Amino acid sequence: MILLLALIKNFFLTSSVSGFGTFTHNETIPFETRPWIWQYGKYIDGTVVLRIFNRNPNKTQVAGEAWARPVLSLRIIHPNGTVSEIDKDLEIPEFNWHLTTSPSGNVLDPISIFALRKGYTLVRYFNASNPEDIATYEECGRIIDWNGNLYDEVDFGGAYIENGIWYPSATTIVTNVDPEKGFIRIAGMNSSYIEWQQYVIDDSFNLKRLYEGNITLPQNNESSTVFNTIATVDEGYSIIMGNSTNSTNSGNNNPLEIRSAVYALTKRYNDKQFGAPKMIYQLPLDNITISSIATGISSTGIGQVCILTITQNNVDYYVKLNFLSSGSITEIVPLNITVPELHKNAIQDEPSALNARGTLIILPNNTMLISQIENKNTWSFNTTDIPKFIDLDNELSDGNITIYQIDNSGNNIIRQLFKGANSFCSISDNGLNVTVNVLKSTFSNPNSQFYVKVDNNFARSKAYRESLMGIYDNIWKFNTSSSKETFADTVSGVLRLTKEGTEYYENLNSTEKDQFFTDLHLELSKIIPVNIKRLSSNGKTQVDTTVSPGRQILISLNIQSSKEERSVASIIDNLNDIITYKNMTSIGLSHTAKYLDGDFGFKPKQNLWDKYKWRLLCLLLVLVILVVLFLIAEKMESKGRNMDILLLGLIIFDFAMDVLFVRHNGKVIEVLYIPSVVFLTVPIGINAIWAFYIISDENKSKTFLDWFTQHEMVASVFTVLSGADIETLSILYSNLAGFKFFQAPISIKGKKRIFWASCLTIFIEDIPQLIIQILYQQRVVTYDIIPFLALVSSCHILLINIIFRLFQAINNCRSGTSEYDFDSFRQLQTPSTERNSTSDESLSHSIDVKER
Repeated sequence: MILLLALIKNFFLTSSVSGFGTFTHNETIPFETRPWIWQYGKYIDGTVVLRIFNRNPNKTQVAGEAWARPVLSLRIIHPNGTVSEIDKDLEIPEFNWHLTTSPSGNVLDPISIFALRKGYTLVRYFNASNPEDIATYEECGRIIDWNGNLYDEVDFGGAYIENGIWYPSATTIVTNVDPEKGFIRIAGMNSSYIEWQQYVIDDSFNLKRLYEGNITLPQNNESSTVFNTIATVDEGYSIIMGNSTNSTNSGNNNPLEIRSAVYALTKRYNDKQFGAPKMIYQLPLDNITISSIATGISSTGIGQVCILTITQNNVDYYVKLNFLSSGSITEIVPLNITVPELHKNAIQDEPSALNARGTLIILPNNTMLISQIENKNTWSFNTTDIPKFIDLDNELSDGNITIYQIDNSGNNIIRQLFKGANSFCSISDNGLNVTVNVLKSTFSNPNSQFYVKVDNNFARSKAYRESLMGIYDNIWKFNTSSSKETFADTVSGVLRLTKEGTEYYENLNSTEKDQFFTDLHLELSKIIPVNIKRLSSNGKTQVDTTVSPGRQILISLNIQSSKEERSVASIIDNLNDIITYKNMTSIGLSHTAKYLDGDFGFKPKQNLWDKYKWRLLCLLLVLVILVVLFLIAEKMESKGRNMDILLLGLIIFDFAMDVLFVRHNGKVIEVLYIPSVVFLTVPIGINAIWAFYIISDENKSKTFLDWFTQHEMVASVFTVLSGADIETLSILYSNLAGFKFFQAPISIKGKKRIFWASCLTIFIEDIPQLIIQILYQQRVVTYDIIPFLALVSSCHILLINIIFRLFQAINNCRSGTSEYDFDSFRQLQTPSTERNSTSDESLSHSIDVKER
């Protein structure tokens, strides 16, 4: 899947409050006095929060002063054009509602509002231990959400007082370009230093101070300093400071002497202090003063811009400086600013007057709101779009692009994230379009809401290496459509922990290991997402012997089927994707799920028949061949123990499975490894020694020695095979198919030894190996073909050996002889006359052996 982004300065936003027209709001409850649009805060999604000011009808109004109605009136204009009204009693000292005028004629308002992140606004006001003494005034801040809820109060510090006058507006709050990262507070006006504090909103939606400091300003009786603060596009802050030397010495004609200079002090988000001042502009002219500085993000999206007001001989001149976050100047443009005449029909048929505050608001989508004169119950804006300038020479950088899903509880789930400089992203030749390859799992959830967040510095200017602004939370939204799910049964699968995850898990105690699985299921249920009741595990672990060096364990995960929710097949694909690319999904950011191995993913347990169908068919073919050989042997010599063909095949197969099990699966369950080796090698050693002893002892008989000499190769092979099972020796005297080399004249004493060795094998090999196989099957996470066949063969070998040994023992007691022959078992399935004949022959054979 491919996602296409348009990089045009800022990613364009949409709002119902845009385009040419008029926006009007009628108050739900009429005011007693006329409302004024007094202050505002604007948000990255186009939301605007207004503070409405009303004179208090119960207070006497004095020229140059005003008493506001003691209620914080906020009006929230949402991007869809609706308005929410909040009227909140802040329960603060009364003097906060008293507006005065500074000696220079500026309005001094103790209360101000500032935009934070979406849904929250900062209210600044003052407390005092003695309202009559401004020296006791303390500046405070408090967050109010858009439901009218207030959060904890924060003391910013003492009020700014100069020459006995309290300047409440001397403090500036500047929100970070990423509102999630809080704001910086700058306190100072014309004092000897600037006090600053950096704040962030914590998880409880209260203010937390990160850093603070002071900046000393130049001290000179003939100098003056002005400054302004801006949030830079690299998510830091910059203080632009203008210093002017007011020298009127006409005898000083040095054209190189600097009279005024502009400095930039920059601070990245995580820097604890501002850097040293960097000069970005200077003037050598006499009698000039930098009287004001206005700052903002450049309309091209590359860096910042500041407008200097420079006064010489009571005449104002203007200069625009474009500069980067590093403080480097990119352009200096002298401006010839005059008040433009509004073009007819630019806003309406006749130019209109602004409201008393002259409020102009430019939204992130470049829609300008022009406040109109209010009446007793109505306030309004004229709206118009203004041009947006673009820069075409862009490239990808190291900022992230993140795709979120909003779940049913309103939580944001990261579906995919990666940096711009990544193989998943590419930019067009014109630098305007970015193509993003999206994982199949990213938008796999039907009927779900998603949004894309693009960090600042995801892309940057190629010429200046300056970050471009991104897209913030909950702005670029879209929904996935419904899809038809194919029902699938419950599936059990396997996950693998990384080496770090394995070490972490194995160092937990039993209770913590149980909690590990609980946390893992909870995290996966949120990330996929799926009902947590559909995820379960048996808590088993096993070592993955296919990886080296290092140690990694496998764990199981069961996915329950459901007809009402997402299908199992969809969940499997989704889960495997987000684990495989965990560095791009929420898996890599989770506390527990981060330990899942991306190289392994999620593998459903396969049906052994589906996985090993051809191998099992080959085994079946071998069995068919053995049966055919048995039938041929029966035809050649019906009185021989021809069933030994099948017995020999089973013995060889069981031995092979035991060896393969120890080699390939022995270390999977480490506690079973040593017992597996012991109960494989010890019986082999005992059987081999016992077999060689029996053959050696039988060679003392001339009859057996003659047979052994004639059939030495066959005798040697079966002696070696007896290491797997001592019962193999009995095949030498089975008369199988009437072959002479299967007619070994082994003595009754030798047969007894074979019998008792076979009985011993049951207890030192067959039973222990079966127990090991059962324990393995119960503890293992994934059950493979070798353990399965080893378990099957162990069961058959044990069952046959027990039945045969019991039958031989019973037959021995019944006949009263020392003959431990297997022929009697075969005779149970023959007619009685044939059984009698066979018994007579066996008895004759036994007598002959005794005589020899």
